[in-house]
Amino acid sequence: MNIAVILSAGSGKRFKNDVPKQFLNLNGSPVILKSIDKLEKVKFMDGIVVVSHPDHIEKVKKLASPYKKVLAVVEGGVRRQDSVFNALEWINKNSKCSKVWVHDSARPLFSEDLLERLYVSSLVEDAVIPVIPSDDTLKRVEKGYVTATLDRTSICRVQTPQVFSFEVLYKAYSKF
Repeated sequence: MNIAVILSAGSGKRFKNDVPKQFLNLNGSPVILKSIDKLEKVKFMDGIVVVSHPDHIEKVKKLASPYKKVLAVVEGGVRRQDSVFNALEWINKNSKCSKVWVHDSARPLFSEDLLERLYVSSLVEDAVIPVIPSDDTLKRVEKGYVTATLDRTSICRVQTPQVFSFEVLYKAYSKF
């Protein structure tokens, strides 16, 4: 069973906006619904757990209510890893899950093709993360001074969704 965890517990502080990114309008609907909608339509996705900031749980429940695959809206934690663990705990107690997909709600522009490629790779791997090679020149800076230029051929930008064996990820998070 494949279950997606959509992380939507951010408050928007780094974004410096009164409205968290996941609730901003994107082509006529809140950003969070773009991700829910895409994951709802994928045939191999069996369920979705949305993680929300405590102040927004009722709002997220209302937004997610039309979607059949949304199994729960759970409270997020202080840090991203706390939010992921809260979702994993809910899944562990309430569902049978072989693969868990972790996705950031504020990043709704992933493609169906990416989902398909992640799914195929997840059939043979315990952890699959999409990456984009870095075209930028990257510098290591220490105490305000550039100390090295990094070899960008070995640097990638990590994206979401990411797919993991539920058992492997749950065990890893349980050790914290």
